[in-house]
Amino acid sequence: MSTGFLSLNVPSDPYNVLSHEKNIGLLYTSVGKSEKALFVGISSLLELNFDLVQKILILYYSVATLKNPQLEVCLIPMENPSDFLINHSMITVVFDSLEEELGKENLNKINESRVEKKYEPLEYQECTAVSIPLSFSTNSLSDWSSADEGSDNSDQVVEKEENQDSNPSYPGVILGGTFDRLHSGHRALLTVASLSATDRIIIGVTDGEKLLGKKYLSKLIESYETRRNNVERFVKYINPNLDIITVKLEDAFGPSVTATNIDAIVVSYETRRGAEHVNRIRKERKLQELEVVVIDYVQNLVYIDKNDFKLSSSSLRHLDWLKMQKKVLHKKRKQKKHETSLRRKKKKNEKRRKKEKGRQNKKKVKTVLKESLEIKK
Repeated sequence: MSTGFLSLNVPSDPYNVLSHEKNIGLLYTSVGKSEKALFVGISSLLELNFDLVQKILILYYSVATLKNPQLEVCLIPMENPSDFLINHSMITVVFDSLEEELGKENLNKINESRVEKKYEPLEYQECTAVSIPLSFSTNSLSDWSSADEGSDNSDQVVEKEENQDSNPSYPGVILGGTFDRLHSGHRALLTVASLSATDRIIIGVTDGEKLLGKKYLSKLIESYETRRNNVERFVKYINPNLDIITVKLEDAFGPSVTATNIDAIVVSYETRRGAEHVNRIRKERKLQELEVVVIDYVQNLVYIDKNDFKLSSSSLRHLDWLKMQKKVLHKKRKQKKHETSLRRKKKKNEKRRKKEKGRQNKKKVKTVLKESLEIKK
């Protein structure tokens, strides 16, 4: 199964959402061509205002989800795609825009280096940008060049402006979640946390019946080890210099209310109230309150119900459950077909045996008659 790579440049007018049309068109096509995963290197992304970086991540991830919500898509700030391609064996296909940027000659050099490492050489595929109606994701486009003016959460907006517009950095950052079936919403959250941290990132991964038991299709949630490994692997793509600390969360807050080596907490828009609760507890315990970094949600296009407006692990578990049901149904139909075939075969064989037995009986009668005639003579 193919793992693709696409290289994109931040447009010259990044605050104009229409300037991103070519990028998201290429992204949409590349997602369709990738079978296992797609890595997208975005150059000059970190030169932008932090709030705009978040909006671009949400927009691009929403486009990827529109095409294939279950594909592993990783958006990575990247100034030197050549090094990434040389050092990552899982990449098998390079799409058009990279060849435009590096040229065929440089792509050949990359393949020479990969062969020396005993990696498979990269395959080249043309990738044409398709037209995507940007109106598909209203949350990604709302107030693109401003910080959500006119919304009813003005206190949160002020906090976002103060914390995010100045491209903040914190020695220690913490966040938490279930991270089941690591999806675009998780990756956007982890990317913001990884870019905000300078020294360490603490990631709480929920586990146990208390926190997971009531979740939709909880029996299908991936193991703690799988979820932890997926999170750590992704963070290393974004910021390999960070000290990554993963902890098992068996209560709502974990180290967020006890740790002294953290400065900020990264949360999704819907869990921002939880961050406020964390700070109230820390204040009661005379610990430093944490800066709160809030990121918007990636739009959900796999609805379980009409209120399921964001991409979630629940919606992806629902997809997997549907696939499982389809496999079970297919297996039952196949079994039924097999049993029907066996019954027909058995009936046919029985008929053949009866016919053969009849022939043998006739033959015996003829033999007996013949012997009787010879005796009379």
